[in-house]
Amino acid sequence: MMKNKLRIVLILLLVLITIPNVANAKDNLDLGFSITPDSTEWSNYNAYELQEKLNIPREQVDTLNTGELLELVLNYPFIGDVYAFNTVDDGLETIRQRFEPLDELLKREDISEVVYLKYLDNRYTDIAKKELVNEEYETSLKINILEILLEKDEVYAQLTDSQINQIVKKAVDIENEINIESEFAQEGSEFKDNFDKEALARSAGVYTPRGSYVSVLVRGEQLSSGRKNQINSHFDKTYPKATRLRSATTNYNCHSYAWYSTSSNNKYWMNDPSPYKTDGSYRNVGFLPTASGQKLYYPVSGGHSAIVNSTGSSIWDVNMTSKWGEAGLYRHNYGNDPYSVGPLNITNWKRN
Repeated sequence: MMKNKLRIVLILLLVLITIPNVANAKDNLDLGFSITPDSTEWSNYNAYELQEKLNIPREQVDTLNTGELLELVLNYPFIGDVYAFNTVDDGLETIRQRFEPLDELLKREDISEVVYLKYLDNRYTDIAKKELVNEEYETSLKINILEILLEKDEVYAQLTDSQINQIVKKAVDIENEINIESEFAQEGSEFKDNFDKEALARSAGVYTPRGSYVSVLVRGEQLSSGRKNQINSHFDKTYPKATRLRSATTNYNCHSYAWYSTSSNNKYWMNDPSPYKTDGSYRNVGFLPTASGQKLYYPVSGGHSAIVNSTGSSIWDVNMTSKWGEAGLYRHNYGNDPYSVGPLNITNWKRN
């Protein structure tokens, strides 16, 4: 009991006296710092002074569990310095000398399990997706730091074959879904051979009517039945004027459905349908479609493709069918979908 009370007192001292403190971060994921590069006082100090201020005394570090240490490391404002050295391992070892939580973290017996579970945490991936839309990279850096930690000898040596397999699958998922280059793709990575094999197994290609190669992914079904129901319910309720034709799935997306195959057995996820539009397979007929069956393209981030069912005198009269990302397949008019963000330079494409 006295030991628990002492630990609580020391953590409170950590919050109230030192620079680092427990912050109310998004989804309660983080332990944060009260001074960061976004703080007005950050520019009042040089880098050496800031590193001194942000360090935590060893006696306080020793009271923290491994998960808390990992959060402090991931939120350490200078953790990105790993990329200023000849290798990221050199960078990590240098930071280790000036930041006690990192040194202690790498000595913990349960570090492997803690870092492994954090890397598989989908909440980080979801936050990174949202941030990258606004060209923010805080969480994507944390994902890469977790990969660097997984590479450390003291961590990698404790991983089971099953854990390594799960880590590699997650890394390929992250690279495909949110375009964060994995540390495991780098030469010399302990994970590189397994990562390359998994990435190759996921990659594939299809061809336009004119024979141009189009890169696609084989994601497979990644949604549980519960997750499908959740997604279906959200979009059915939010877009009542759209009719869902098929359930949510990660097997294929809008571009693959519109340009490659409308089959429910379609197994390809296509991120970029540009070759269909640039090699002469299709020609642009303008802002309004001229007939059913044409491909309607929204120039939003990542693009969105649909197949025209019927046209009209205005874009608002155009009815189409499109797959909504990982969500279901919907029949809807323009404006009754997640992609109509005001006036857009819509283009419609007819097969040559």
